[in-house]
Amino acid sequence: MLKEEDVIRYIEMARAREKVENPKIELKREWWKLEGVEGQEEFIKDVAAMVNTPGEDGYFIIGIDEENGELYDAPFPSEGKYNDPAKLGQLVYRKIQEPMTIESYPYIVEGRTIYVLEVPRSFNKPHIIKQHKNIQNFIPIRKSTGTRPADKFDLDLMYLERNKIVVPPYRLDVHVANPTNISFNGVDEGKANWTCIINVLNTGININMIVSGELVLLEDSTEIAVLQHTNYFIPGQTERWNRIKDNTYIKIPPNDIVRANIGFCFENYSIRDYAATLLVEGSLKGYMRLTDVSGNIIRTKEVKLT
Repeated sequence: MLKEEDVIRYIEMARAREKVENPKIELKREWWKLEGVEGQEEFIKDVAAMVNTPGEDGYFIIGIDEENGELYDAPFPSEGKYNDPAKLGQLVYRKIQEPMTIESYPYIVEGRTIYVLEVPRSFNKPHIIKQHKNIQNFIPIRKSTGTRPADKFDLDLMYLERNKIVVPPYRLDVHVANPTNISFNGVDEGKANWTCIINVLNTGININMIVSGELVLLEDSTEIAVLQHTNYFIPGQTERWNRIKDNTYIKIPPNDIVRANIGFCFENYSIRDYAATLLVEGSLKGYMRLTDVSGNIIRTKEVKLT
């Protein structure tokens, strides 16, 4: 995760007219025009090029003019089809072969909202754009002079890095938006049910399932409740909410993504009421611990709950 002090350092570099030479860092004045096809294609090209480029995690820092360090408000787009991080992730999963997770989070600097889009390092390169304009199976990569198609040397390095990593039989990546919206979904067997949306990517070689889970609620950094995963609903796949006690689980095929509404239950109403108060006040945070079919535990990042 890129820290606020790192963002400030890049701002100071831009103001001093120092060029950021790291190909895994890009300063952008504004977001891509995601409501249009051209803007979506540019976004996909930039993200794929970033993840295909050798090195550690990559970052787009949005709201900074790279020429002079001037700051601009760059909140996450609130209009159009891709108006939340989960939907942006869906665009990546639909357009890129060997999709990857991306993270996004804001910082307030000098009264401006600066957004960081984080593209984690990948050992599953090359990541291929299925269709970029009139080009099929396009593999972009970043160089000091800009973005260009990968050549044979670049591909050799990608596969060399990839061959060093053994793909596990079972592995899941879970993405939750920050902030994450929590919804009240009635009462299940006398217990209040809260739900939210998650995106689950299967990067293992076998079909996988989420068989249990917990939602840990935090006030500041203090744990106030642990909710158990009890049910789920997958739009377009399930006709109703399914209970995991009936041995029905979220199933994710290999190299695929599932976007699901996942439900958690409170054990008592006093904790639910206290958590609901924090939710209204805007001071409730949380993270999830999800367990897959082989017993691996996936812990999400800590996010604000709204």
